[in-house]
Amino acid sequence: MIKKFPLYSIITVLALLYLYSMVLQPFCVSGGTFWERWKYVKETWETWQTFNAAMIALAASAGALIASYKFHKSQLDAAEDERIRNLHVCLANVTHELGNLIRYLEGTASVLNELWDRLRTRSAEPLTVPLASYSTSGRNIFLDCIPYAEPEAAIVFRTMTNNLQLINDRVENLRSRHPDRLRPSAMWSIIDSIRMIGMMRAYVDKLYEYARGETVFDSAPLTSENVLQAIEHLGLNPNHYSIQAEQGLVSFINNTLPSEADPYEP
Repeated sequence: MIKKFPLYSIITVLALLYLYSMVLQPFCVSGGTFWERWKYVKETWETWQTFNAAMIALAASAGALIASYKFHKSQLDAAEDERIRNLHVCLANVTHELGNLIRYLEGTASVLNELWDRLRTRSAEPLTVPLASYSTSGRNIFLDCIPYAEPEAAIVFRTMTNNLQLINDRVENLRSRHPDRLRPSAMWSIIDSIRMIGMMRAYVDKLYEYARGETVFDSAPLTSENVLQAIEHLGLNPNHYSIQAEQGLVSFINNTLPSEADPYEP
């Protein structure tokens, strides 16, 4: 593999070649005293006057280009340093907020589980599990990280904030209905909601070490195994949520997410 030749090395080589051609070589090939040799050098310069003027202009342009490049690079470096500082400030809040998010997901999982059981048994008894709530300030903590995080991490933060609102609205809608009014089609809504909170719980595992600064963000896509394991961490049994043979939460997740055994194709 050919290494990229540095710009400064190219400029240095060209400058040395120019000085050799215009000064050293004429000085050496001419005979006589020092002043006679120097006179010959001046005559050589005058012979190549147009070329020398072009070289001086080129050198001035190269100098301006290098100065502009250094200035632009210093600005980019300063902006990157500022981004990293702001990111560290935001991530310091994320570490604590991830704990609150886990508790919210666990509470939501309990509500969805009770909704599922009431729907399967057609029970008219009121739900006993209180509806979990997540603060707006918590969502704002994730939103604040988006401008400063790496693109892959920013997508996860955006996805989580969007899903938080969607899950909250969906669970409130399901829970507000009387059990007699819950139709079988609501089963798929519950299954999809469990899939979403499972994905969010799996994202928490990705974000935890990243927020603590222990590693770079793991940009690998979530697999079905990641999400099913995360659902178990929320205290739910994925196999419990089945409508009929081969139709339920597990098959739904396996069909919508890649498996660790298969290559990921975006």
